[in-house]
Parts: sequence; C-alpha cells; structure tokens
Amino acid sequence: MHPVTLPAQPATAEPTLLPAWSPSRWMGIAAALYALLTVLMFGHVLWTASRMPSAEWCSDIRTQFYHVRTFGFGELASGNLALWNPHVFSGTPYAANFQSALFYPPNWLFLVLPTALAINWSIALHAFLIGCFTFYWLFGRKLHPLACLMGGGLLIFCGPYFAPVYAGNLSNLCTMVWAPLILRAIDDLLGDAALRGGLLGSVAVAMQILAGHPQYVYYTAIAAGLYFVLSLVTAERRLTSLAGYLGMYFGGAALAAVQLVPGLASADQSVRSGGVPYEFAIHYSLSWENFVTFIAPGFFGEMELASYWGRGMLWEMTGFFGVTGLLLAVYGVCFGTRQSGRFVLAALVPLMLLLALGGHTPLFRVLYDYAPGFNSFRGNAKFLFPAVLFAVALAATGLDTLLRQPRATPYFAGAIFALAVACWIAGGAVAASAERGSDGWWAESLLSLRDQAKQWRELYHVTPEDYDKPDFIRHTGVVAGASLQRAGTMCIIVALFLLGCAWEPRTAAVLAALAVVEVLVFAWPLSTSFPASSVTSENLRKFLASQPGDFRIIDQQNPNEAMTIGAYDVLGYDPGVTRRYAEIFTYAAHTPLEETSQYLRWHPKSRIPSLYRLARGRFLLAIVESKQGATLQSIPLPNPLPRLLLVGDYQVAATRDDVFRAMSQADFSPEQTVILEREPEPRPAAEGNSPVPGRIRVLDSSTDHLTVEAELASAAILLITDAYDSDWQVTPLEGSVQQHYELMPADWAFRAIPLAAGKHHFRLEYRPAAIKQGAVLTLLASAAWLGLMVWNVRRRWKAKPSHPVA
Repeated sequence: MHPVTLPAQPATAEPTLLPAWSPSRWMGIAAALYALLTVLMFGHVLWTASRMPSAEWCSDIRTQFYHVRTFGFGELASGNLALWNPHVFSGTPYAANFQSALFYPPNWLFLVLPTALAINWSIALHAFLIGCFTFYWLFGRKLHPLACLMGGGLLIFCGPYFAPVYAGNLSNLCTMVWAPLILRAIDDLLGDAALRGGLLGSVAVAMQILAGHPQYVYYTAIAAGLYFVLSLVTAERRLTSLAGYLGMYFGGAALAAVQLVPGLASADQSVRSGGVPYEFAIHYSLSWENFVTFIAPGFFGEMELASYWGRGMLWEMTGFFGVTGLLLAVYGVCFGTRQSGRFVLAALVPLMLLLALGGHTPLFRVLYDYAPGFNSFRGNAKFLFPAVLFAVALAATGLDTLLRQPRATPYFAGAIFALAVACWIAGGAVAASAERGSDGWWAESLLSLRDQAKQWRELYHVTPEDYDKPDFIRHTGVVAGASLQRAGTMCIIVALFLLGCAWEPRTAAVLAALAVVEVLVFAWPLSTSFPASSVTSENLRKFLASQPGDFRIIDQQNPNEAMTIGAYDVLGYDPGVTRRYAEIFTYAAHTPLEETSQYLRWHPKSRIPSLYRLARGRFLLAIVESKQGATLQSIPLPNPLPRLLLVGDYQVAATRDDVFRAMSQADFSPEQTVILEREPEPRPAAEGNSPVPGRIRVLDSSTDHLTVEAELASAAILLITDAYDSDWQVTPLEGSVQQHYELMPADWAFRAIPLAAGKHHFRLEYRPAAIKQGAVLTLLASAAWLGLMVWNVRRRWKAKPSHPVA
C-alpha cells in the first residue's frame, strides 16, 4: 500500500507549516480538536441529568422534545413501538411524525440514558459531528488542513447552528449536521469516486430524513442541488455524476423509508396537508436589517439577557460566523485559486440569503405559488444555515490561500481598516443619537422597525410601547453602537494579521485560531442551561393523582407535559396534529378556517359549546402569578363525556361547514346525536332523548389498540371521543354478532362505529399500511447498500498495488 499525501503545492508556494500526514491522521486530529471544543462548551451538562442546555423561557426542549423523547423511547424500552400518541390533541400519529425521530440511530441514546442526560449528550454529539463532517468536506476540496480545521470550528459555533441550542431546537440541530457530508458526497460524485460518493451521500440523506426536521432536509436538498448543478459545469463525466446524484437522493429516501413513507402518508391528514396559509409561511423570514448580525451579532440585543428587540427570533435571524471568518471569506473570493471552486461558493451564498429573506422579497410569492414544498413551511430564515455553510468554505479557502501563497495586499488590508473606521463612526453615531431620546434619528429608526414588525407580527421579546420609552431608546443605542465598535476593533486586528502574513506565514495559523476563538466567545453565553426539574410540574402530578377517571386536561402553557406525566390533554404543541382536529378547534375559537394551524387554544365562548365536553376535557389549568410565586389553578369543566358512548340518533351533514353549523346549534347534544358525513350501516333507530339500552366496556388497551366488548338491545352508534384518523381499523373477534365494522368520522374530528343489536367483540387498532411498506423498503435498500459497499471495497482493494510505490 502506498502512503496517501496531501496534494502537491505550487512551485511558488511557501512551506505549508504542517506535516504531510495521511487523511486518516488528520481526521483523528480534527476529531480530537472538536471533542475538546465540545467538552469545553458542554462539559457542565455532560455528567449530570439535573440541567439541560437551553434557556428555559424559550426552550423547545421544555415544551416539546423532552416529552416527545420520554414518551416514545419509554414505550420502546418497555417493548412497545408506539405508532399512536394518545396523550395530546385527543390522540395523534406518533411514529409517523418526523419529529418523533424514533428510527434515528443517535437517538437510541434515549434507550440507555435518562431523558435529560440523553438530550445533553445528543446536543454535544451533534456539535462534534458537524465539526468533523465539515473538516471532511473541506479536506476533500484539497484545502490546507489548518484551513479545514478552522472551517469545522467556525461551523460548530456559528449563529445559524449554535443559536438554536439556546432555543432548544433539538431536531434542527440533529438535521443540520448531515449537510456537509452531503456536500462531500457530491464532490466525490463529481470526481473520481462516484460510487463512494453515492453510498456516502445516500446515508447522509437518510440520516437527515430520520433526524426529524423535514424543513432542513428540503432546504439542504435545494442548496445541494444548486451546488451540484453549478459544479457540474466543470465536471468531466456529467452523465455519470448526474446518475450518481439522483441515486444518492433516491437511495437515501429508500434507506429512510421506514420514516419517510409513513411520514408523508400521515402528513396528508395533518394540519400541514395542502400547505400552510401564505401569512403563516412568511413568518420568521430573514429581515433586511438583520444582515448587520453578520458583523455585529449583538446589534439587536444579547440573547442571554432576553433583551432582543429586533424582528423575529434572534436564534433564527443571526448569520454570524465571526468577523475574522467573514473577512477571510471575502479574501477567499478575491484571491482564491480557480481550482478552489470559489466562484461556485460565492454564487451560492447570495442565493441562499435571497431565499432566507422569504416574504421580504417578491420571489417568495412565486415560489410559494409554484415551487413544490415552499408552501409547506414557515421560517425561511433557516436558509441562513446553508448560506453560512458555503461562506465558511470560502473562509477556509481564504485561509488556504494565505497559507500557500501569503500575498495579502496592502489594498485589501486598507479596505478592512476603512471598514473598521466606518464601524466605529457608525457605532458612535448610533449611541449619540440614542442619547437624544425621542428627538434623534435613532428613535425614528426604532419606530419604523416597530411598525414593520407589527405589520408582520414579528415582535416577540418586547412590546410596541417599549419603543417609545426614553430609557429603551438609549439602551438599544448603547448596545447597538458598542456591538458595531467591537466589530470595528476585530477588523483592525484581522487587518494587522493579514499584513503580517506577507512577512511571516505562521501568522496565518494565528489568524485561524483567532477565527475559532471569536465564534467560541460568541457562542459561550448561548450555552446556558436550565434545571431539568422545571420541565414537569410536581403539583400537576399530585393533582392528577388525586383525580381518578378517564378524562383530559386543557393545559395551555405546556400541553406536551401530558406525555411525560401520563396525563391526557385536549391540546398539544406539534405540527403533526390532524387537520380535522385542528379545524374544529380553530372554528370553535372564532378564528377563520384559512388560518388553521397547530396552535390550538381554549376559548371561553366556544362557537361549539359542547366541544370540550366531546374531547373529555375535565379541568382547565392555569398558572397564576402572585407575590408568593406561581401556583397551579384548576378550573373544573362541566360534564365531560366518557371515552365510549352509545348514541341512538344521528344526523348526516355532507360537508365540513354543514357539520360545524349543526354542532353550533344551541340544542346540539353530543350524547344524544352524532353528526356523520353519510348514512351509517347498520342504521340505528332514533331514540330521541332516551339513552340507548346496552352496556359497553374496554377489555384491554395500549397506545395503538382498544379491545371492546358490547351488548345492545337495538342498533346504535358507538361514539369514541378520541381523534379520528383513517388508519384506525376495526377487526371483529370471536363471538361478535357483526362480521364487518366501519370506522367513520363523528362530529368531524372524532370516531364513530355503527353497531347492530346483539353482542359485539372487536379490536380497534391503529394500523397504517405505510409503516410496513416503509420498513420493507428500508430493509431492501439496506441490503442493496451493504452489497454495493462490500463490492466497492473489494474492487478498490484489488486495484491497489501489492507493494509500496516509491
């Protein structure tokens, strides 16, 4: 075997400062470095389950992922693969929901560790992996190892990746990680390792799908597709590369079919089916003024102080990857070699930023109307991540150029000095104007921003009234001005180092370290943590333990907590809620149906007065703040229905609007009449207000099934006060008078089974065919992938010379 060395350098190149070690050795060094940085950042939570990374007040860990993981992997550990989640939204698909991420291999940590500790290790593991994958991608682009090491460090701690740690966006973090590996696979496809690239890429695509955030999968596919198309222009074997690229994505989809197939099938019945309203889709679009965060991340306030006063959420709106990184990226564009692919990267960065602007440009309306997928998500600012990913590659290209041909010109350094002066002058002008209070131009700028934010409904951390307060005006001006002046100081430091590179190449190595330290300092305040004990309420546990019965609560603050404490909630927090269920609650809350979303609320004057009874709501919970602290208050709700109820009368309403009108009538009583969308078979004889003679009981149940025994004197409708989903099936069991049962939507969002007179014994089971179809496809694809990998390894092994080549 011959040793693998780094690419040969140009004859004019200066010493590269580092030994020509093999790629595997450099990967080991990179892994050690990123492991050290990861432990430095997350070491305070890696050995304890008492705290978790994130800020409690804004944490998706507290409101969603802690509970989703506790429920799903708790059931799996006990031997039950939960396909249905009965705890929120009166029942909703679980395994098919992408954010459950049950089939994502790194999530199997949750089977062996307590939930809090598994979350901590998951966040740290993925930070480590994104560094390694970025190094691997950049190393494949023939960049200097030091430039590759810097690139991985920049991406770990950049705003678009690390700021979501603060917000607890667990599935975002897990999904973004695989993007650099997909880009490395594309480079292999375009080079002389097409099969290796296809195999690697298909795994990376599959892992992205399994990781639980379809939006980042979609956005990465767009970025990777543009990267491939622009790079294909200079490729030699274009048809082979194109076939490999298509095979990579189709192969990845097949490998992840166990999640993808049922996920897409479930999405057809979810609130996101058919797309989201345009007004919803443009939420969290990158604002034009937030481009300043590329150089001054604290311009709009510091996240650790919860003082952000700009539009949207700062963890969605900051593109910072260091002033040093940004200036190196510009240097890479200006001075990188033709072989570095700088023009492709330089074209992709503004393209991604244009898409990140979302509804702030006319382009998004066109994409929303005509491009598949753009009408399914909100938060276009997430395109910041691929923009910064490509920008980091440009920064590595810039450092590579400095290391190989240190010819930093005085003109470029002079331009940076000019930028530094501009930042200092701008910072001073902002602070001076803010000192004038409401009479300065800074106050006028704040009011203009406030008016735009109100129009877009993008104010989250401050109130509109705050912008009129003199103290607020002065504070924001001081913070923004100081942030600009810090950026100016960094520009001066970078310019001095660039000038030094012309005389001493080792200066570039110090510049690389400076770039990583800068983003590390930026990320450090975001690595806060909160107590794991605050995720659930012990008072709520005790209260529910004192209230026996089969009922649901209505918890508007943290409905997903029901999954962790074994309760059942009428509401929930997840985009996987079924559309029927979301629509009826939207209508009941006096909200236009075109604004239907996963954000369901209890309404004190419901348009369907019996809706909360129908959903078995027994207690409305509220947190009451007082001088003594926060206390749990429970408000009893009247007469919740049981889970199973025999109803003797029915009405047929063919459309959704007809159903809602019928249920809105003052005399509608769900225990006396059920609203169906077509005639049932068998048909019950109307009993008026009389109860249906008969008995019914549950013999056994789990998350995914219900075995029922009933005896009726006359035909009736069995009303089941759980959310309807067409994948629930009814199977007759031995001794049942009825050999065929039909599950129908009842009262639009719930379930009904017509029953004949006599004895019944049947099993109601959640059986989505897509789960089995996806599992079979994943097994077949996995076998094919393994076969190709073994064949490729054997082929390459045989092709190697038997003796070292001199």
